[in-house]
Amino acid sequence: MRRVKRGMAALLALMLALALVCPCLASAETPSKTVNRFNVVLVVDKSGSLRDAHGSGTDPDGLRFDAMRLFLGLLTETGNNVGAVVFDEEIRYNSGLKSMASMDDKKALIREVESFGTGYDTDIGTAVLRATEMLHGMREENGLPCMILLLSDGKTDFPDRWGRKTSSWQNASRALEAAREEGITINGILLNVDNIAKGGEIEIGLYTRKTNGSFEEVKRPEDLSAAFRHFYSIINNTEYKGTEKVVFSEDGRAVKDFTVPGFGVEEVNIVVEHEAARDSGSLDEQLELTITQPDGSPFDITEHELLSSRYILVKIPHPAMGQWNVSLKGQAGDTVDITMVYNASMSVLLESGNKRSIYSAYRPYPFTAYVTDPSVPELTDEHLRKLTAAIEIVEKNTGRMSKYPMDVVDGTYTCEIIFPSGGDYSVSALVGLAGFEVRSNPIELSVETRRLTAKVWSVDDMFRYGRFVDDRWEINLDELYGVTREVDLQYTLSDDCGGALTIVDGVLQARFHGQDTAEFTLTASDIGGQSADIPFKLKIPAVSAKVERITSMTKYGSFGDGFWEMETDKLFEDRKGTALRVELSDDHGGALSFEDGVLHMDIKKLREASFTLTATDIFGKQAEIPFELTLPGPSLRSGIIVETIKTGLFQEGVWERKIDGLFADPKGTALRYELTDDLGGKVTLEDGVVHVNCRGIGKNAAFSIRATDEYDMSAELPITLTEKFVTPWYILQALLVLLGLGGLVGLGVWIKRRY
Repeated sequence: MRRVKRGMAALLALMLALALVCPCLASAETPSKTVNRFNVVLVVDKSGSLRDAHGSGTDPDGLRFDAMRLFLGLLTETGNNVGAVVFDEEIRYNSGLKSMASMDDKKALIREVESFGTGYDTDIGTAVLRATEMLHGMREENGLPCMILLLSDGKTDFPDRWGRKTSSWQNASRALEAAREEGITINGILLNVDNIAKGGEIEIGLYTRKTNGSFEEVKRPEDLSAAFRHFYSIINNTEYKGTEKVVFSEDGRAVKDFTVPGFGVEEVNIVVEHEAARDSGSLDEQLELTITQPDGSPFDITEHELLSSRYILVKIPHPAMGQWNVSLKGQAGDTVDITMVYNASMSVLLESGNKRSIYSAYRPYPFTAYVTDPSVPELTDEHLRKLTAAIEIVEKNTGRMSKYPMDVVDGTYTCEIIFPSGGDYSVSALVGLAGFEVRSNPIELSVETRRLTAKVWSVDDMFRYGRFVDDRWEINLDELYGVTREVDLQYTLSDDCGGALTIVDGVLQARFHGQDTAEFTLTASDIGGQSADIPFKLKIPAVSAKVERITSMTKYGSFGDGFWEMETDKLFEDRKGTALRVELSDDHGGALSFEDGVLHMDIKKLREASFTLTATDIFGKQAEIPFELTLPGPSLRSGIIVETIKTGLFQEGVWERKIDGLFADPKGTALRYELTDDLGGKVTLEDGVVHVNCRGIGKNAAFSIRATDEYDMSAELPITLTEKFVTPWYILQALLVLLGLGGLVGLGVWIKRRY
């Protein structure tokens, strides 16, 4: 039973600490804000149900007072404002909010609260209302967070006939309204040893829920040291390494050394718990405690000591840097638990780099921790590297905790966090120095798991969803999924299409040599186990020919220096933009060649050629153009020439015509001209001009001019000259007049007959 009571006292201290979580952390608005000072009012129940005449009840040994002593003793020596309201069926004691400037101030408040026994009925609402009145306007006045700690067995209880219960509920409503308006957190601790306080959680839970406070029921006490460790960790945002068990030597001495670092520590609290004294209740009589400073001189504990039935607590304000020594004199073979609890002077502020209220699973978010210490004007990177820093993440639903180290960057600590799943999380920074850690403000956040989805039902167009690069087609796979992610997805393929497919750094690369189609499925998976499939149904685009057949050497190429040449780049089209390989099916004994995209034909060697030109892309896709070529000879620019002749029509009776305009040769060669008949010497050809002596040749003359190129290919132009027939203009006019008169006469006759 005694061990249960000891654990209960420690657990009560833990509950007090838990109640301080919200206001304590809410005060860390800037890196320099002090986080271990408060405006707090203790609302302490002294009604008869806590302890009856037979020594039983919800808290028969007054363990709440032991917890209160530890709570007040461990608070920083200065800077806190504490008040107390003691009640049963009415307010029995109201201390007012007082500044705690020394250990004597704390002892005085403890004596006042512990002077009251138990008795009478319970009026919780009126007591809480009085506490809100005490805290009214204090946050604006001194900048410290305000809170109420309600310690009760949790049930307003009056005889109904007096009507006082109704009044208490009205006061409770007013208290809750005032607390919400001023940001006062009400935290409740239900005293319920042996499960006696039936239904008490309903009323205390009402205060805590409506003010975002915490509710704890004390009925299964934890082990004392474990509860105590949690208790103080939460109060001052610090963590320490736990309690050390020290054995008294044969000469009755127990010794422990500890080191105070050069910065970061405002106070050191030495808490001694003695196993033997727990039963005798005479701890201060059995142990003799001395503390030695780093310079070898004793530390005077007179004004800094606080005792309870189980503990000795000594506070060392502003401790000197160096090694300290704690020495206890007691019974040989006994053991004591010695705990060094540091009140940190450092403050830690944690900020999230996410400017939005939404956090997504699997995406990295930056967090930055700022550290300040009034004793050090500026904490440099060198200072910070002497500390340890980590991000602590607690998943609220499961309580699972994870830690990640932080790096020093430009006078701050930074870390990127990826939340592995959706849910509610609490994120804090822990900065450690010389055996303790300072905790930052928590960042409470909710993480949503956005479903991994595909943006497209399928991929079937290689130009719409990807791109061709050099000898491959590639597509950035992250572009195909609907959630923006900054961490890699894992990709798998149902088929590598004969080794044509590979995935490199999130990019699918394909080399489809000789394949017409490719069908496979891409599966993307994230670290949360989600996956999404996209089917690929690809038709490999082929090379196409722009012309069906080439038969004209003049339309598609050009002649020069005994060669016919044609550029082939414009004959084929490849939407992929790749370089094509063009080949001849037959070089006709070397007369045909292909070089640098130009087809060459030696027309001195070859006048006719039949062959195929084939273009092949990087994937082995081909297109063909058949060639049926015949070397063109000279051609006529006009048809047969027929002209009239008459003596004197031409100069001196001679008809002339230049030959150069009469023939065309696409090859551009010089033509050789000759007459097929000189008409007995009447027709001559000289310097590219045909001369015809029209005298004496009769009414007509016919002959031809043959043009021959250097390849002995020729064309003939027939020329016919005839005598001119003359029709005088006046005869034509007379005929027209006669025709007109005849028409008028005929029209008159027709009209007369008809009418």
